[in-house]
Amino acid sequence: MLRALGALIAARAGGAGGAVTTTATTTATAARSLLNSSSSSSSSSSAQQPSGLLRRLLHAPAAAEGGTKAPKKAPAGGAAAAAAAKKKTASSTSASSSAASAAAAAAKAKADKEKKKKRKAAAIPRALSAYSLYLKDNAKAVMQREGLSAPEAMRAISARWAAMGPGERAGYQQQAAASLQASAAARAEAKARRPPPTAYSAFVAEVVREVRGADPAAAPTECIRRAGERWRRLSAGEKDRLQQAARAARDAWAAGGGGGGGGAGH
Repeated sequence: MLRALGALIAARAGGAGGAVTTTATTTATAARSLLNSSSSSSSSSSAQQPSGLLRRLLHAPAAAEGGTKAPKKAPAGGAAAAAAAKKKTASSTSASSSAASAAAAAAKAKADKEKKKKRKAAAIPRALSAYSLYLKDNAKAVMQREGLSAPEAMRAISARWAAMGPGERAGYQQQAAASLQASAAARAEAKARRPPPTAYSAFVAEVVREVRGADPAAAPTECIRRAGERWRRLSAGEKDRLQQAARAARDAWAAGGGGGGGGAGH
């Protein structure tokens, strides 16, 4: 019996090493055999003590086996699923960013188109000369009718204009005069919409005219430089007088519906 008990304990110790299934079966078999042999000799007090131990060992394998089981491994597809989810998120983010960029580009294009439309509407028509009006009326027709290229058509039209008499040109000259008047009126209207200049701007413009009158070859930057020097040399009283005059002009412009008055600036 003692030998069987030793074998049982050895089998239990071996089970802790990792051979869980085989060792547990061997242990249970040895325990039952030893328990049966101890029950047959129950008259002996020394056999009863191992009997309690054997009963505990017999019921212990389940708990022991549970402690030596290998940990469960994560499913093999977990990493692939995580990678797929990450890729899907990145793709979604990229698509959202592309859509936002496209929307911003479309909005900018629309705003630019509106600005261009407003500039075109506010543009001052250029006055056309009599020859420009004649060229505009005949260039396309000459190219199509005579099969000429643009440079050839230009030379042909120029020669025909030179050969025209005063009576033939009269109609185009009248149109040119009307074009000049329309352009001048548009410029005057555009100027009326602009607020009067500030004291400094008005002073610089006046000095630039004086410098150009005295020195026609003077560069624009040189004219402005001289005007700035003269402004800095003005006394505080002179600057104040110019600023008050500019402020009064702006107030009058605003009162007349010019749109938004303001101070004289400098």
